[in-house]
Amino acid sequence: MKINDRQKLGNSGTELTAMGLSGTPLGNILVPVDEDDALETIGEVSVLAR
Repeated sequence: MKINDRQKLGNSGTELTAMGLSGTPLGNILVPVDEDDALETIGEVSVLAR
């Protein structure tokens, strides 16, 4: 599997990447996360998904 492989979501026509980023840790659920660190993480993932 490649990070940007896509799969269709049912019959909706929507495509999602096969691999995703769980946002739970970025929402301060388990431990406090600095907002700048969270934004940097999302930015890095978006670069890898291209």
